[in-house]
Amino acid sequence: MRGCGSVTVVDMGKSLSLHRGSFSAGGWLWYVGLVCLLAATSGFAGVGTAARQSFAERAPASFGALVMGLAFMVVPLVRWRQTIEIFERGLVWSRLHRAVRVAAEQVQEVSWLKHQTKRGAHDEVKLELTNGKRYSIVGVGNPEQLVNFLRSWARLRSGGTTASVVSQR
Repeated sequence: MRGCGSVTVVDMGKSLSLHRGSFSAGGWLWYVGLVCLLAATSGFAGVGTAARQSFAERAPASFGALVMGLAFMVVPLVRWRQTIEIFERGLVWSRLHRAVRVAAEQVQEVSWLKHQTKRGAHDEVKLELTNGKRYSIVGVGNPEQLVNFLRSWARLRSGGTTASVVSQR
């Protein structure tokens, strides 16, 4: 461990894999956001039936559509631009607004959920740390490999055994 100003930097070792967010992780929110942004643009430009109104009359609705469109685009953009880099002794999960560093010793429990709906499917990796923090990672490529790395760290922490529950009647 070395100090870098007021921040302590932990050497995580060699990079093992990189998982990027996928465009499809945004799902239907891309479409809704795009429709709202197109409605705002046409309202500001006075296209269609809005041409009969003055700019002052159509501006509030156009501004509202713009705000809604941008709000709908936040979630898919965050999922698309995320990266998770796995190192020998931890991971770095980078998103638009911040990066989360997790040491391998902090991983307590990992679960992998496959969500299936009529509109499509997506994977979710839930990560629980020893300090009680929980993270939900949605929309990354090759989630099976990510889960295998995280589960191996959790097994090392618990003494090398895997906990499995078998129901017997």
